[in-house]
Amino acid sequence: LQFPDAHLTLYNPRAPQIYQKTEIFIDENGFRYGRPSEAEAVAARDLQREIWKPANDDGLYPSDLYSTSFGAATALVARAGEDVAGFLFGFYRFGGPPLPYTLQRYNHGLRIESQMAGVDPRHQGKNIGFHLKKLQGEQARREGINIVNWTVDPLQLNNAKLNFKKLRAVSFRFLPGHYALKSDQNRTRASRLEISWLLPLAGAPGETLDLETMPEVAIVNDGPRAIPFDQEAARIAIEIPRDWTALQKEDLAKAERWRDAKDELLARLIGPEKGLFMITDTGTKGGHLYLVARRID
Repeated sequence: LQFPDAHLTLYNPRAPQIYQKTEIFIDENGFRYGRPSEAEAVAARDLQREIWKPANDDGLYPSDLYSTSFGAATALVARAGEDVAGFLFGFYRFGGPPLPYTLQRYNHGLRIESQMAGVDPRHQGKNIGFHLKKLQGEQARREGINIVNWTVDPLQLNNAKLNFKKLRAVSFRFLPGHYALKSDQNRTRASRLEISWLLPLAGAPGETLDLETMPEVAIVNDGPRAIPFDQEAARIAIEIPRDWTALQKEDLAKAERWRDAKDELLARLIGPEKGLFMITDTGTKGGHLYLVARRID
């Protein structure tokens, strides 16, 4: 009813698929980006297995999602020579999480659910994830789409840097125990933040905030321990581990205490309603790392 002129195509995953390899961008490190060939789509699935190390292949997304026959909203790979160094795919979606009242004017039409992105561990730290997301955003803008959503682990520092610092996305929705999966990078309960990338507002990458110079930002925890803070503060800072993946491997009991404490804080403080907080930035203070959130009103 929302799209009366839309054309419906039934998809048969067992039928021969069409792949259209393209090259649309070369970054500062020489990585090349575009739609994958069929062989590259299979390589992207293999890379997914290498990064997440699932118990079996049932947890892997099929490679035909990258075909033009499937019609995904986003189907991209990054190439290092003849190898796949990273991938990103996403789907069109109707609706999504409600926006805070101050942002309602952007809440119309289709969105994109950015389902999964991964970078070969040998090439991490080289801006591949950033460039994949930027290309996704550019494609969405050309289609008149305002919002891209995805979920991330709130305790992963690299997620925070990419989403809040580089892309200037925000989060105002917390999903405790969102996934049942366990993997090499997720050994505790898989809670998630839902990211909302508001493309009309996405400016140039920002800087990590120096909280030493910002005494008005209230720090709400010391590691896994909650601490008293100014309940009327306009901004708060939530500490996260420096290396969440390593912490889970080295001390699972301690990691579970971090997860429990962060789940309680995020569930209580983050939301789209007046008086709650929206995560917008990252910060540092005394060698500690933080997610920084602004009060909605």
